[in-house]
Amino acid sequence: MSWLVALATDVDGLLTGAVVFGREYVRFDGVQVGRAAARELAARIGAAFPAADDQPGALESAVAEAWSSWTAREPVWTGVGTDLLAGPLPADAEVAGLWFD
Repeated sequence: MSWLVALATDVDGLLTGAVVFGREYVRFDGVQVGRAAARELAARIGAAFPAADDQPGALESAVAEAWSSWTAREPVWTGVGTDLLAGPLPADAEVAGLWFD
């Protein structure tokens, strides 16, 4: 997942993930960014990992969410990754993120 670490750095984002019990590594599975960087984040992931043959692209497979602040506990919006390219975020969204399984 080094590409996700590099992307988070490029778009001034924060990585999300978890420490796996009994393992010696951290699993990063998403990136959160400020509202202004949401479209760039989605576009770069879509370009880097497009659909191939019968497999969807990373952006099509990602869960997208938006929150009212960096400390919000519940999202104000949820969609798929491509939704970040399709239209604006809700007016009260200040943070957006993409998650990958």
